Amino acid sequence: MIELSVEGCRISNADSNAYTVEQEVTVELDGGEKLPGFVRWAHDGFVGVRFASALRHVELANLLEVSRPPEYRVAVA
Repeated sequence: MIELSVEGCRISNADSNAYTVEQEVTVELDGGEKLPGFVRWAHDGFVGVRFASALRHVELANLLEVSRPPEYRVAVA
């Protein structure tokens, strides 16, 4: 995954020919969390996914934080 927002994400290094617009998919994160969604577009090795339910801003912030390398993480009090 190379981009993430409250409404969806963009995935790289994908076999974009294997996906069709409006296809149901599940994005599985490293921590095991699963985000259901739908393919919005797919081409040139990239796939755009719109989540079935938008993330809350705190959920997005947590996902972004755990995605960072440990040396770049911010301690949350």
